[in-house]
Amino acid sequence: MIARSVSVGRLGALIGAIVVLAGAGLTVSRSLATDASYDPDSAVARSFEDRTGVRLVRVALTAGGGVIDIRYLVLDSTKAVETFENLGHPAVVDEDTGTQLSTPWMVHAIHPKLNDAVTYAALLVNADGAVTSGGDVTVVMGDARLAHVPVS
Repeated sequence: MIARSVSVGRLGALIGAIVVLAGAGLTVSRSLATDASYDPDSAVARSFEDRTGVRLVRVALTAGGGVIDIRYLVLDSTKAVETFENLGHPAVVDEDTGTQLSTPWMVHAIHPKLNDAVTYAALLVNADGAVTSGGDVTVVMGDARLAHVPVS
């Protein structure tokens, strides 16, 4: 009887954790789409997607604000691979200060094979806390720029 109650308790904890994580995933994946200052359907956002092969999903601070987490969805893997090979990883420009940040969090990081309809992350060092939560950044990939992207 005791072993069964422990198993039921663990199962309940597991189900609770899954529900919390699923809710967090919904919040994260919808963060840019629901921000009033950012329009993912704008002509500028669509132009960025057409040029790079990726759709920006979110920009957020993590690791106590020391890392900028850029999430993007690959729309066209051929174009996205070309973009990363020719233009490198994304960079961000803080719109309040003009500070450009492009140093990968792990300098030795290589980009994975990019597949259509998969969301990937690019992690950048947030040097001196230049980018702040609640501010806006411009995401830069070569000469493609996407401005007024909110940071969560």
